[in-house]
Amino acid sequence: MAINNSAQKFIARNRAPRVQIEYDVEIYGSENRIELPVVKAVLADLAGTPRHDQRPRPERRDLER
Repeated sequence: MAINNSAQKFIARNRAPRVQIEYDVEIYGSENRIELPVVKAVLADLAGTPRHDQRPRPERRDLER
């Protein structure tokens, strides 16, 4: 069953992140909830060229998005 495009956009806007790490901490008698940031890294060979034509991994630059 296909979901129409507007329903998919609604879910994407209103759905909580899949990974949510929180912990409760008591500081000076008051309880606080602290959420840890989740950082995701992907390492992949996406150059589209054979391996022997590429620079070694330490010489390649990283991209941040």
